[in-house]
Amino acid sequence: MLGEFAIRHNIAFIDITVGTADGYAPLLNMAMQYQTTAPVVPLGYYEAGMFLPLVNRLSRQFSAINSVRLTALHDAEDPIGATTEQELTQELAPAFVREAGIWRYTSAQDEICLISGECVETTPFGILDVSAVAAMTGAENIRLDVAMGISEGQRNSAPSLR
Repeated sequence: MLGEFAIRHNIAFIDITVGTADGYAPLLNMAMQYQTTAPVVPLGYYEAGMFLPLVNRLSRQFSAINSVRLTALHDAEDPIGATTEQELTQELAPAFVREAGIWRYTSAQDEICLISGECVETTPFGILDVSAVAAMTGAENIRLDVAMGISEGQRNSAPSLR
């Protein structure tokens, strides 16, 4: 693993791939063991952490937050849509979520209804954003899901990217 090599050789390491707390724990423990002086920065957030500034900004408008539910809608017609759809049809590891203040793992799918009224199935996605949102908001219920569906841009004949 590139991160382990960097730690053993005291080289700075920034990881921007999708990562989970379980996946980063060995890396961080290794950095402590080697007492590296070069920075080790695990940034395995969903879509480079695009949800986090939004959650941070919106959370300031409330005195208390009980639940945060994040869902990323992927459109099969968008450039990475087919890749995302293929990944979602594979068996994913249980996702790390927070329910009633308790951290746990779940594979339970759910659904959301889009602005159009269409309801789509969601799949829980275990990634660092969930624990970051917990730190920002103190919410007892936090979950990040991904879903496939028709985006509003596509529905209005204006794909989000081309």
